[in-house]
Amino acid sequence: MVDCLESKDETLKRETLDLLYKMTNGNNVEVIVNKLIYYLKNASDAHFRKDLVVKIIQISERFAPNQEWYIKTMNTVLEYGSEFVDANSFTNILKLIEENFNMNESFGVFLIESYKEDLGKPNVSDVLTKVIVECFEPSLTCIPRA
Repeated sequence: MVDCLESKDETLKRETLDLLYKMTNGNNVEVIVNKLIYYLKNASDAHFRKDLVVKIIQISERFAPNQEWYIKTMNTVLEYGSEFVDANSFTNILKLIEENFNMNESFGVFLIESYKEDLGKPNVSDVLTKVIVECFEPSLTCIPRA
């Protein structure tokens, strides 16, 4: 069924995407999101890419198995589809980071390592760079104060 996302038939692609979206739950979110990200990385049609980004964000926010998975997923979405990420989703990412950074030391370490790796990639999107800068801006509470 997921292979239908490669179809030349736009109607079939959209119906398949909608079906995957509707059938996603906590048990299959990782598998479905990984497939959708694969298609996001390879799709050229802007409308289809936008639909993929919106659906990936919505199901990730709803069914994320943990914060680290959510952040990794959002980083990938920002890397491959940042032009379709709305302000609300951007704010949700920052809110999750801010709420969890000081409360969970291992999350803070994960976040620093993750963003350090992302900054080492060529062509980091402006939106991902903005998330990183916002997260580590001294005026935010994300950074532990001495």
